[in-house]
Amino acid sequence: MARTVFLLLLLSTLLGCSKGKVQGGQGAASASVLINTGTPTDNSPNDEVIDFELTITGAALSGGSNPAVVTTTTPVEFIHQGAAFHPLALANIPNGTYSGITLNVSNATVVVVDPSSKAVTPLTPVLASSVINVPFSPAVVVSGSPLVVNLQLDLANSLTFSGTGANLTPQFTVTSSPVAVVASQDEDTGEVEITGIVTAVSGTGFTVQPSNTGQTLAFATGSNTQFKDGISSVGQIATGMIVTVQALTQSDGSLLASSVESETVSATGEQLEGLITSVTGSPVTSLGVATQSAVATAVANAPVTGTTVSAPITTSTQFSVESNHVPGPFPAFGAANIALGQRVAVDSETQSTNPATDTADKIKLQEQALTGTISALSAGSFVLTPSTTSAFFSLTGIGSVTVNTLPGTVVKGVTLANGGTVTVRGLLFVNGSAYTMIAARITS
Repeated sequence: MARTVFLLLLLSTLLGCSKGKVQGGQGAASASVLINTGTPTDNSPNDEVIDFELTITGAALSGGSNPAVVTTTTPVEFIHQGAAFHPLALANIPNGTYSGITLNVSNATVVVVDPSSKAVTPLTPVLASSVINVPFSPAVVVSGSPLVVNLQLDLANSLTFSGTGANLTPQFTVTSSPVAVVASQDEDTGEVEITGIVTAVSGTGFTVQPSNTGQTLAFATGSNTQFKDGISSVGQIATGMIVTVQALTQSDGSLLASSVESETVSATGEQLEGLITSVTGSPVTSLGVATQSAVATAVANAPVTGTTVSAPITTSTQFSVESNHVPGPFPAFGAANIALGQRVAVDSETQSTNPATDTADKIKLQEQALTGTISALSAGSFVLTPSTTSAFFSLTGIGSVTVNTLPGTVVKGVTLANGGTVTVRGLLFVNGSAYTMIAARITS
């Protein structure tokens, strides 16, 4: 009798495992897969592009049951992702071997700063196909543990210019890896940073709908979560607020927020991010910002990617600096120290009914990427010389940027040497006509 009971219990356990009821370790029947998008570190010869957006209407992996990973229309702007990755989807994928991903796209946006006229110029995009097949080589094997898959747009080989048109054949390179241990995660291996609208708050967690991600993302908070800019606890987060969240992927694939920053405290606000393409006054009284991404509770009021928005600066405008990857103290940033070529976020507590204007309640300096050659390399600094066809040079006329590194600067895949070409992602400051970048990340 005891033997019969034992066998029945063993059979029950085995059947349970076969149905995927074991949710941890090697017995899991599926795993969390974080799919990111980004741009390569060197976009030449297309470094005059300041906006490149694809509208992804759906995406599915190739293999098994061909699981869908994007089911809602998702506009993805790639230039602001330069030398970094941002989440496209976080999906629970059945164990198996996957040979690629199919992206369905409906339209595109391409904007350049013309090297000859120096004008911000939208081009007419022509997509070669509405279906993009991206092979995985080697194949991605899902086997119960969280993974990261990075889709890196090869901008240099994805478009060619033809007069006022841009012919698009989007190409991607793919890397994948297990999620790194929390203490060593970066944007390639499990770290997540997004800006979006809070859609729900429950207990110590909340969900956010980012502008460039095909789903809401759920975040937990803990005793080490930092709250910034007007909020000091999860209890002060409310539905409709716009927040920036930096998070790390846990061993079970869930996201734990390391920092939560309030961009707006109202439920009727908006934020646009982009490159400063015009300035008025000294000190500056108004900015023209070429929109790279935007988020608003009323979608119709959000500026359209690729359009230039006027942002008047008033005496009540607050200035701040993004500090998730680069610690302070920082050089001055304000109406007297803001200029062409810098990348900023403009926050407004009240949405404008005219998408061409935006009240600048807050302006935050954001990380951006610059590519160029190294000279005058010395301990902790060097001079970066961008291409004369680059958008930065066309906007500013500045032929060199001083780059300062910090002990925490990530140098990945490159040895710094005079004459070498690198992409630097960091915070770009200006003092008069001198530009200085504090580097967060340097790549080949």
